Amino acid sequence: MFATDRLKNRVATTELNSIQSSESVSNQIQFEYYDVEEKTTYLVTYTEIVDDVGAKYFTENISPIK
Repeated sequence: MFATDRLKNRVATTELNSIQSSESVSNQIQFEYYDVEEKTTYLVTYTEIVDDVGAKYFTENISPIK
């Protein structure tokens, strides 16, 4: 079973040593993956983040689902 969830334009602002920067999530995809050998379902999330200078970052998060 696959579920896809896309979130756009969520803005997070952080302040570090009086330097303020912002990041926005431009694309997020989530789906479930079932590992046949381990008999475990995982939630896989890929996120594309764009910071205030236009640099793009990609993160991957894999979490087991009970």
